[in-house]
Amino acid sequence: FVLQARAILAYSFYARPGSDSSVTRDRLRGRFLVITSRDDRLVSAGPSLAFARRMDLDTLVVRSPCGHGVFACEAQTIGALLDNFLRGDA
Repeated sequence: FVLQARAILAYSFYARPGSDSSVTRDRLRGRFLVITSRDDRLVSAGPSLAFARRMDLDTLVVRSPCGHGVFACEAQTIGALLDNFLRGDA
């Protein structure tokens, strides 16, 4: 578990050599919705939200006592918002 957590925290496709915001943004296709929980104690929301800001992506920040399990605990709420996003209503 510890090695897996370290690998997740260390990985960043954005930090590849020679990449920058404009190059990365030009490679993105379609709409993106970054979903995160501020209450996650396993993975910090900060880097994904910073990336979303730099790339001008839509975000959904869910507050939940479930932390890292937010997608299971808040499935109905997230599902409804995701449905709206995919329909273009968000």
